[in-house]
Amino acid sequence: MKKQVQIQYVIEKLSYFCQYVKINNRNSFTDINLLAEGFLMNLVNIVLGLDLCNLNEQQINYPGVDLGDLFAKIAFQVTSKKDSKKIIETYETVLKDYKGIGKVTDVFSEHIYFLIIDEKKTIFQKKTLEQITRASQGRFHETDILDINDIIKKVVSLYDKDYERFMQVYYLISRTIDTLPFIPTDKIVVEEILTCFNRPAFTVAFRDECNLGDFDAAIMNTISLINTGKSVDGILLKYNVNDVNDKVIKGRLAEIVTGLNYLRKIFTEMKKRGYATECECGDPKCKMIFNNDFEFCWLMNDLRIVILFFADKLAQSVGCDFNVFPEYMEIKECGETSEKLRVCMDEVYAYHNAKLSR
Repeated sequence: MKKQVQIQYVIEKLSYFCQYVKINNRNSFTDINLLAEGFLMNLVNIVLGLDLCNLNEQQINYPGVDLGDLFAKIAFQVTSKKDSKKIIETYETVLKDYKGIGKVTDVFSEHIYFLIIDEKKTIFQKKTLEQITRASQGRFHETDILDINDIIKKVVSLYDKDYERFMQVYYLISRTIDTLPFIPTDKIVVEEILTCFNRPAFTVAFRDECNLGDFDAAIMNTISLINTGKSVDGILLKYNVNDVNDKVIKGRLAEIVTGLNYLRKIFTEMKKRGYATECECGDPKCKMIFNNDFEFCWLMNDLRIVILFFADKLAQSVGCDFNVFPEYMEIKECGETSEKLRVCMDEVYAYHNAKLSR
């Protein structure tokens, strides 16, 4: 049990560190790279038994590589980039002759590694691999690329082979990564964002008359909450779409925003066509809308249920709850005629529009 707990701690923390660095770099907070290099230098020294030093401390802008063990003649390029361009550029740099250094490939003649701050390596196609081999003058091998998973495997193997070194890694992680600010997972972010749908604009049914006078404003505020985490009506969320790491999830949230804009467009169109009128009692606090056609009510209900259906699918994909319960239909009853939200909404609109009396 102790082994499982300690190993799981190492895996979770190193994976978190990787995510933390990527998010900071994506938002141009590149100062994190200095911390990353220092931590990874100490980590690799323990795991591989090296004596790496920060080469930029020995010489400003040391060419091509970041960390080096001068005795073992091994160097590392630490990067968050996984493409072949980075590797080729590195070899073009280290193969040049520099005053006071000579060729970096001569200084570190044993090996030059690429340590990728990511959980996934890039698998190069044959043509690309040939280009890298030429640029490196035959020095490069695919095993020269190490990612965070490679490091994790080596740390885990230390548990049984050299427990003392494993614990050195364990304490290094606790001193470094445990002090980093919390970055939420995509599951946490999505769960927070989807709470913006738990409001009358999505849960109250359109009937012949209903208290939805601020419907258009509520939809605009929902869009604003997803995109920025704040709205004109004073609601604040901890996170917004920009805090999402996964591109697919970001795309699904963008699709939902597109659907919300379409919903606003249809609502505005229906008002112009006379299917919905606001109360004319003169009371500024009155939010009543009078709907002049049941088909219009069903249209607005069905359009909203499509959006909620896709929001629920997103929640399921990340493993979080979607606690929005519309009074007009069960979300599960929404037809899956398409995998695209906008296509579903177009079909719903076409069906009801054909039945509208004018």
